[in-house]
Amino acid sequence: MKSRLDSSDAQAGEHHRNAWQEDGNARPSYMVTTKIKVSIFKMPESLKDHLMRKIAEASVLYHRLVLLVAPAGSGKTTVLQNVCEGIGAPMINVNLELSKRMLDLTERQRVLQLPRLLQGMVGEVEGDTVILDNIEVLFDISLKQDPLRLLHGIARNKTVVVAWNGAIEGDHVTYAVPDHPEYRRYSHRDLIIVRPESTT
Repeated sequence: MKSRLDSSDAQAGEHHRNAWQEDGNARPSYMVTTKIKVSIFKMPESLKDHLMRKIAEASVLYHRLVLLVAPAGSGKTTVLQNVCEGIGAPMINVNLELSKRMLDLTERQRVLQLPRLLQGMVGEVEGDTVILDNIEVLFDISLKQDPLRLLHGIARNKTVVVAWNGAIEGDHVTYAVPDHPEYRRYSHRDLIIVRPESTT
């Protein structure tokens, strides 16, 4: 029984026969198909992408607070600047802005008014997300504040992302180092924490 070829197959076969007949030394060529298995490896998530994902997760919570936890000088500001560009969020230098607002206040007035000043500073910026850098002033012992409580307070109406100079120790997040006058230690239960180690 003759096999049926469609017109395109017949033309292709005729072409190969003619080429073989023209060159007596030529041999028919064969097409070899090799199946190649391609493995796709997931690249490690960058710190920037990890932080942006956590910001999105925080947006539906009651306290919309995200802490970027790492020691001082570890590049937190650079990461936050990249996130600012990525999501279009404003970035506030807390030390600088609060110092301006408290400049003409007495020490007692600063203690009493700092929470309101911080709330106003964050409330003035547009958008649903704000990034806070250089928050050392909140830990100034002369101001007698609970920094984490302050941050929780301002993170009810906006997603607040904070550069936190500290570390994770077991079930706690710390600020500064033991024996430092500004040292703090909090349970990190119910906190959204991002740190460089969590992306590896």
